[in-house]
Formats: sequence, C-alpha cells, structure tokens
Amino acid sequence: MKLEHYLDNQKEIIDKYLDIYLPKEDEYPGIIHESMRYSVFAGGKRFRPILTLASASACGGDFDKVISTACSLEIIHAYSLIHDDLPAMDNDDYRRGQLSNHKKYSEYIAILAGDALLTKAFEIMDKEVVVDVAKAIGSLGVVGGQVVDMQLAKENLEISLPLIEYIHTHKTGALIAVSCKAGAVLSGAPGNIVNAIKIYGENIGFAFQIID
Repeated sequence: MKLEHYLDNQKEIIDKYLDIYLPKEDEYPGIIHESMRYSVFAGGKRFRPILTLASASACGGDFDKVISTACSLEIIHAYSLIHDDLPAMDNDDYRRGQLSNHKKYSEYIAILAGDALLTKAFEIMDKEVVVDVAKAIGSLGVVGGQVVDMQLAKENLEISLPLIEYIHTHKTGALIAVSCKAGAVLSGAPGNIVNAIKIYGENIGFAFQIID
C-alpha cells in the first residue's frame, strides 16, 4: 500500500472513533460540544494517532487496545491548538483555513472547550500510559515549550540554539514522542524497544517542529 493510501485509511478510521468518543452537538450544553467538535474535525492529518497505531502494529499490538489512546492524543493536540490561537498566546484568527475557535465561539467558550477536550482525553486514555502522557504535555513538556516560546515573543529573550532546541523538542516534539511510545507500551513491548521507539518519535518531533 502506498503511504498516501495508508495515511488516508488510518485517518478515516481515527475520525470514525473520534466521532464516537466525543459528545454529540445536541448533548446539553450543546455550545461547548459544538465548539469541541469544531476544532477536532477542522482538518488535520491525524499524525499523532497514526504514529500510535503504527508503533503498536510494529510491536504486534492489538488495535482495540490502543485506539482510544490514539484518539486521546489527537484530542489533546486539538486542545493545544485552541489555546495556542487565543489572543493572549499566538493571537491567530484562523486555523487550517477557517476561523479559530475563539473567533467563532468567543474566548470563554474556546478556553472551556480546550479544558473539556483535555479532560475528555484522559477519560478515554488507557491508564497504563496516563503518567507518560501527563509528563509529556505538562510544564516539563508541551506547556514548558509554549512558555519559552511565548517568552521569546513577548519578553524579548535572547535567542540561542539551546533555547530553540528546547522549544522544538518540547512544544511539539514531546507529544509526538509520547504518541510513538504509547503504542509500544500498550503492546507490551520490552523496555529496549519502547525506548528505541521513543527516541524515534523524539527525532520525528524535532524535525516536524523545525519544518513547522
């Protein structure tokens, strides 16, 4: 199978499960669920959950064991984009060619939608990888990378190579790395394989952020 076909097929599968896991728009209060789904289904390649499924497959894992965690990582990604676009952060009016969440629904709904997505992610995530994911997206991971990136933008910090490397490996790289690692962990891979896949994910994440 060509790579493009593989990615399209995986995206279709992931989208189907995301639709199952997320509350429907007609569930009260509908506005928050509409806002959540707006950002999750606003496009995107589903790169992170695809990496989770691919890592699991490489380790002989069971699709049914990892799909909820794969989707949870995409939901976390969507939450991070909503908050990144806010006026206090990157102040972007558009995301993937359409209005940012806060421009369509208001700032308070966007903030709450991001909060709700993050908590939903941990609700559906396999408990075996909760600590790994929490560390990857917290102050020593994605949040830490965003803090330093914002300091560069708003506080005129002196740019240096170590600082840029920190941002690249944390702001985006940390979530990509744990997406790879989670698939291996949930497939029962031995420690050396888990570590090798984690390093692989770190390198992909670093390259991804440089290009981005």
